[in-house]
Amino acid sequence: MRIFKSLKQECLANKALLVAFEGRCLTSLSYGHQQQNFIYRFVSKNSVDGLIVTTAAAPDEYPTDLYQKHFLTPLDNNVVNYYFDRTLCHTIRLRSENGSAELAEHLISVHGYKKFALMRGPLNSDEATRRFEASKQVLEKHNLFAQAQIYQLSWNSTEALNVAKQIFAQDCLPDAIIFPNDESAIAVLDYINNFKPELVGKIAVVGFDNSTNAKLVSPQLTTVEHPHEKMSADAVRLLKEGDPNKPQLILHDTPLIYRQSCGCHYQSKVESSSQKLFTEDFNLYDNTQSLSYQDFFAKLTTALQFRGISGCYISCYLDDAFEVTETTEPPQYSELIYCYHKGQRKEFESRCMFPTLELLPSEQFSSDEFSCLVVRNLFYASSHFGFVVFDMEQGRLQDLQEISVNIATTLNTIRILEKMQKMAHKNEYLLDVLQQKNAQLATHNKSLQRMSTIDDMTQVHNRRGFYQNFDYLFKHSDANQFTFFYADLDNLKSINDTLSHAAGDSAIKLAADSLKHVFRDADIVARMGGDEFVIAADIDAFTAQNIINRLQQKLEAINQQQNLAFHFGISIGYYSFARDDFVDIDYAIKRADEVLYDNKRKRKAKYAKRKS
Repeated sequence: MRIFKSLKQECLANKALLVAFEGRCLTSLSYGHQQQNFIYRFVSKNSVDGLIVTTAAAPDEYPTDLYQKHFLTPLDNNVVNYYFDRTLCHTIRLRSENGSAELAEHLISVHGYKKFALMRGPLNSDEATRRFEASKQVLEKHNLFAQAQIYQLSWNSTEALNVAKQIFAQDCLPDAIIFPNDESAIAVLDYINNFKPELVGKIAVVGFDNSTNAKLVSPQLTTVEHPHEKMSADAVRLLKEGDPNKPQLILHDTPLIYRQSCGCHYQSKVESSSQKLFTEDFNLYDNTQSLSYQDFFAKLTTALQFRGISGCYISCYLDDAFEVTETTEPPQYSELIYCYHKGQRKEFESRCMFPTLELLPSEQFSSDEFSCLVVRNLFYASSHFGFVVFDMEQGRLQDLQEISVNIATTLNTIRILEKMQKMAHKNEYLLDVLQQKNAQLATHNKSLQRMSTIDDMTQVHNRRGFYQNFDYLFKHSDANQFTFFYADLDNLKSINDTLSHAAGDSAIKLAADSLKHVFRDADIVARMGGDEFVIAADIDAFTAQNIINRLQQKLEAINQQQNLAFHFGISIGYYSFARDDFVDIDYAIKRADEVLYDNKRKRKAKYAKRKS
């Protein structure tokens, strides 16, 4: 929480946009954490210029090759590692040994404690080792280490609590327990307050980090300062001014923070709190239950306004829901389905699709509109279907977990219900699919033009548009047979040489218009370059031949009715295949092209035979 708040303030001061990819620890074996960590694969130059990776996300035991793959490579090493040393990137960490030594010395010299329980953090963590060794050296100096109880822990507070319960079950209790981090110490203090009141004030409990909650627990936690504000300032400065090819290491001091849990009587002022300081009448779950998108979005808008969130943008992948594996990457395109912008719901006239790694559609939003965004996955069980972006210019970070889970759960329920309704009412389902396809086609036309998928000269699809639209046709068509056509203009070189290239361009446009005339609107007509066209349709070979016959009739009518300075002709070939036999688009195009040239060869041979 302190890191986020500090980075947010620093980015605001530098007029930079903070984008937080909120996952969990990458080494965690927790099923839920592994699902949430898919969000780290969204890191790219499309969304951020530089990256700050905290050790909470990628501890030092996280493999170097994976760290480089997911963080360094996508951003050309413009990365700051927050806490531990990493090669090939800037590092900001603490002089932990100073604060740990001062804390142990304080417990002994000021309070006279002699019996210690010393909790050591992960063995493979350099930071944990520095903290432990500093405390150990002070205890050894006072001849107290030999009788100290030493416990090996992770950073996990649940594990620390289990060890504390073992200690409390002993007949001889320690005077003080030194924890490697605040969250472990806070968990134990909370346990004492609620389950072991007879131990309140009997055992000194201290931590390390000076987390936000350290001032909220009772008694307030004596700890070691973690200067996030200064560290955040250095992190942002390194991303803006540092050379990624010359990694820097910056160390920060860790002064002792005296409070009450060690036996002192210092009281820290609580300026702000991450905790809810009131009882809410508005329960999120009770007030947002719904079985339809529009109803849910209306209720969600009210919930966001009540919680004071600045913005919420929900996007679903265009691909079907999927299960994450070690090699899964975010789908290429997503659709924004809900937009709550600057405190008001915003709706669009047509569907809003965009490249997923941009996080928000650039044609609708500018990065200048935001100061702080938080990105989270949307998934239910192992089924991932989208993500949500929160504008956290205002609002509490702690609310996002509850809101995100509510969005994911409700959308998943609605998705399943819709599927069941479509299966139970096939006619209504088919009509709904048809309406969706029409809307998708209209939206795709706008979106694809934005992505330069329309050929400027002929206004048919270009190569990129052909590939994208065939992928959509293949996935959503109910047909079992498909056909690729390959066509080119007859005698284009002669038209260019004898008339002009402008006449040649006119002939190419006329060819495109003729093809669009004989093919259906749902068929994909594309200019691949020059006078070459490719058409894809979900039809069989018999229907394909009928279309070619109609094309020849169209050409004859043009030559008879239009006063052209040249004979207008189009050569065409086709290749048909079954859905289950389809292998590769380029292979199908090549086969259609081969048929085209075979037809041309036969026609030339026939003409030469007649002429002779």
